[in-house]
Amino acid sequence: MALEKVFNNRILLADLTTGKCEERELGDKLAREQLGGAALNLELLRRFPEGEPLVIGTGLLTSTFCPGAGVGVVTAKSPRSGLVVHHPFIGMIGIELKLSGFDFIVVRGRSEKPVRLWLHDELAEVSPAGEVKELGTNQVTGRIRDEYGDMNIHAFQVGPAGAAGSPLAMISESCFGGYDRAGLGLALAEKGLYALVVRGLGNLEVADGFFPESAKLMQETAQSLKGKTGIKEILRLWAKEDSFLPALEKVTHRHSACYSCPFPCRTFGFLREDPARKLETDASNPGCLLIDPQGVLALSFLGNDYPHVYEHCTQLGVDPAAVGLMLKAEGIGDKEAADKRIEALVKEKKDLINSNQNNFHGVTPWPDGGDLSAALVQAAGVFSNGIPPAVLPLSTPPFSLPSDPVEKAALVLERTALGLILGVCPLLLLSTPVITPARLATLVKLATEWDGIGEEELKAKAKSLIGQTLKLAAPREAISEGLKPAGFDAAWAGLKKRYVEG
Repeated sequence: MALEKVFNNRILLADLTTGKCEERELGDKLAREQLGGAALNLELLRRFPEGEPLVIGTGLLTSTFCPGAGVGVVTAKSPRSGLVVHHPFIGMIGIELKLSGFDFIVVRGRSEKPVRLWLHDELAEVSPAGEVKELGTNQVTGRIRDEYGDMNIHAFQVGPAGAAGSPLAMISESCFGGYDRAGLGLALAEKGLYALVVRGLGNLEVADGFFPESAKLMQETAQSLKGKTGIKEILRLWAKEDSFLPALEKVTHRHSACYSCPFPCRTFGFLREDPARKLETDASNPGCLLIDPQGVLALSFLGNDYPHVYEHCTQLGVDPAAVGLMLKAEGIGDKEAADKRIEALVKEKKDLINSNQNNFHGVTPWPDGGDLSAALVQAAGVFSNGIPPAVLPLSTPPFSLPSDPVEKAALVLERTALGLILGVCPLLLLSTPVITPARLATLVKLATEWDGIGEEELKAKAKSLIGQTLKLAAPREAISEGLKPAGFDAAWAGLKKRYVEG
């Protein structure tokens, strides 16, 4: 196997109790058996059970030229649901992590004082981070970059909500929020780890034939998406009407894509500058990056104020989807009242369960209009519910979907699983059918030189990841009855049979 073309062959064991870091070899055998990403994370949870571990890993194709291959994943037990969940980070942190020289990090133990883990140039250091408890995520990101003198440093961090012990605390990708619906920000804060700081200056070798095959797939994927741009493309699929658009258009400055991705689904909004400005602004913090469709949609009832309230959530490191659900139920309708109430919710350690809102094991639901297959995906709770629980009809040709809701839910779960194993963006995999398991298998085989790797093995590994994760822990709470469409119980039994009993 050409391991150096996909991994650094390095696992980091970070013991927060002692402050010591140790390294282990990844090895060909473990990589071949588990492939990478969420599947290998799960195996590391088993191998290193001491100290309530939380595993941060990269996919087999993370940092390669494969379309959308910029993803890393956290695997841990959710403080909100009690389930083991795989949470993706989709910006630049997965890239920086792998190119820092580390493929996987097993975080064990607890530090009595806040610390951060600094990874760069194949070096790892646990250092104090007391100042971060009082600062918003934007301030922490700025301080870290100033301290190390590098604007390309990224921080996987906990904000003030985590420091306050809020169940709604989320992991934030630098200062931009993220897709955490499982309260993993609280899980990190409880371990005393307030930031994972990474800078990747390394590189991976490129296997013969890999780049042209990736470029071909990139071109086909881009063509299938027909030039669609911005978070609005995803929001339109879930919103009952376009009332969210005026406030979004009012602040939109530009759209951007993550590493090696043909779909620029992230929208940067200028909140303190003219969005039409073409020249470089003097403002150090002109606005925010809107990357979380569920969070934006949950706050959109606030009209023109919702981009500002979304930014407040990202600065606090608090789940905007849950916050939006609670604010709307309380009849709050403007920015000033919303900001005050959000800070109170954090201090009160409010959660969806103790707020009497409908939820899936304490996790915010998508407004899916009672779709049975989407309810099944959310009930499984295997992956972050910040990822849409359905395919996104954005491409031409469209997905060919099964009529059976169990099979439709399985398609969503298994494409998401495959993305989090290989390090390919699940949002992209749910947006276009062009990136098939067969095409991904071709890239894996080119990169690794494995004999026998193929579509069926990738599908089997995705199915196995879902089944193994479902078996690990019982949820803390039941699913709200209001979120169970007609036929839910029978369909849920069918889904469990597919993964747990099959």
